[in-house]
Amino acid sequence: MLFNLVDDCVSVINDQKRSLGIVKPGQVVRYWLADNPRYGEMFQMGLPLFTEHDQVQVKRDFPSEPRVQYRCQECTAQQPHNQQILEWGFYEWLRKFPEKAEQVWDNAGFTKPEFDLYFLVGNQFAYRNSFMVISVLRFLKAKGPETKSMFPYKKYDEERLQRLLDSIDNE
Repeated sequence: MLFNLVDDCVSVINDQKRSLGIVKPGQVVRYWLADNPRYGEMFQMGLPLFTEHDQVQVKRDFPSEPRVQYRCQECTAQQPHNQQILEWGFYEWLRKFPEKAEQVWDNAGFTKPEFDLYFLVGNQFAYRNSFMVISVLRFLKAKGPETKSMFPYKKYDEERLQRLLDSIDNE
């Protein structure tokens, strides 16, 4: 099913004025734990009676942030995409095992050639042209070529959507 949902490039998602999309990196240029420029600036208060501690850690409360630089399989961007990874599992690993921080890349499948990686990417309301990796989707590589899903779902392109709207108007 994922095959029908994958976009060619983050730039295509942005050009279509969409907030979310899935891309398959054709080349991961690098991945690293960057210094978090907002570390120590703010904290998230917990709700009374619902949290054990006075404050809850959020991504800004970590000294480093996971980042990835990549080119999409059908990349139309001039430069590789350089994005922060927001996936909860990355931050949980950093919280629970700070002494093994670099192992987060093994856990996510970045260092394992038997996995295909896909990125669920999204932008922010205030920064609509700036995308982040919301989640890293990892699957064991298919033994043969990728095939279309047996489900007939396909993304609507503008032309198909317009034909659908025209047919509704004509009824």
